Amino acid sequence: MTTKATSRSSIELENAQKSIDYVQGCYRSLIEEKQLCDVLGEEFVTRMTEWDSTVTKRMNEPFSLVILGDFKRGKSTIINAILGKQLAPVNAAPETFTINSISYGEESSITAVLKNGQRVELQKENLLRESLEEMMDKLPSKIDYVDIRDNAEILKEIRIVDTPGLSDISDLDQQVQEYLVNADAVIYVASALLPFSESEQMFLATHVQPQKFSRVYVLVNMVDALGSLTDVEKIINRVQGCCRQIIPNAMIYGISGIDEFRRKTGAPRADIKGFQEYYETEFFKFERSLRREIITQKDFLRVQRVLTMQELMVTDTMNRVDMIMDMSALDRQKLLDIMESFEKESAQLNAALEANRPKLTLSIAEMKQEAERWMYEFFTKLRVDILACRNEVEAEDVEAHFHSYLMDKVGEAYRKCIEAHQNRTDEILERMSRDL
Repeated sequence: MTTKATSRSSIELENAQKSIDYVQGCYRSLIEEKQLCDVLGEEFVTRMTEWDSTVTKRMNEPFSLVILGDFKRGKSTIINAILGKQLAPVNAAPETFTINSISYGEESSITAVLKNGQRVELQKENLLRESLEEMMDKLPSKIDYVDIRDNAEILKEIRIVDTPGLSDISDLDQQVQEYLVNADAVIYVASALLPFSESEQMFLATHVQPQKFSRVYVLVNMVDALGSLTDVEKIINRVQGCCRQIIPNAMIYGISGIDEFRRKTGAPRADIKGFQEYYETEFFKFERSLRREIITQKDFLRVQRVLTMQELMVTDTMNRVDMIMDMSALDRQKLLDIMESFEKESAQLNAALEANRPKLTLSIAEMKQEAERWMYEFFTKLRVDILACRNEVEAEDVEAHFHSYLMDKVGEAYRKCIEAHQNRTDEILERMSRDL
């Protein structure tokens, strides 16, 4: 039975991988299609390229469990409790806090990865607040993240990312959001002393919930500081009520990170409130769920996470296409309206031209008759002049000069007629144009 289930799981993973590759291939083809890219816009194409890089990165990187929460919620202490040893720095101030990537290594090491790509080897004491502040002032570039390697058994399965307190520094907030996009699962740490402020709920609603994580843990830390188990239950109920409205699938546990760390490291523990068993059991339940729901299913979760990312990509792309289609439809309607208006105006203009055509035709007919009358009068006068000079000029002289004389006179008469009628025609057309 187990063999069949394993085989089925392998087939499902293989099919999911094929789906991921197919969608990624479609997006790469889309990015290479210049005309489509021109329509979608440069900014959107850049976003598609970033999506492609993110998907590739998610499939090749270790499974990432990102720890989130406001400052002073005990995130680093909880990480150390999970690992059973102190790896994450717990006393860093917000202005010097860094993102810490904690992953498996045969030998322990701490490396500051700078934004310029340079790597600087560190010692544990360098992560202490005073040392870190002093060192950051001397580094050639800002720290991108601190790469912590250790041989803790759980790190063979997952990478844990310890993030700065939210809303402390804007550029750190941006870094946290970038890591959140690349996360496979999330642990959100709240404090039992300040449970779920408005800013915490807003962050969950605007940054965590839209990512559609398959697994989200909400750890209500520091319950050991409350007065009684009744107080603990009230706080947990309040957090559960808020989570149901924001992230219904969140798994919520009331814990004490410091007590669990002390238990695992053999340090002295204090149970002056009488409900230590409660938060010890809750941490055990959380760890059991962490192993069952995440570590044993990390391959499925990673694939689901990538498929969810691609679903968001496709949805975003379709929204973009729909917006462009809506804009095109509006532009098309505007064009149709303009064409209709143009056709209407053209029809009106054509009607006006047709109405003026008889006037122009009549004017031309009148000018034609006038020209004929002028030419008749001209030739009549020319005949009289020629007859008048017949007795005064020798016939040979008349014959010698008659042709050139006739051409000059006829040409002059023709030009004067043309000029007079041209001016009148221009006046008529100018008047019609003003009327139109």
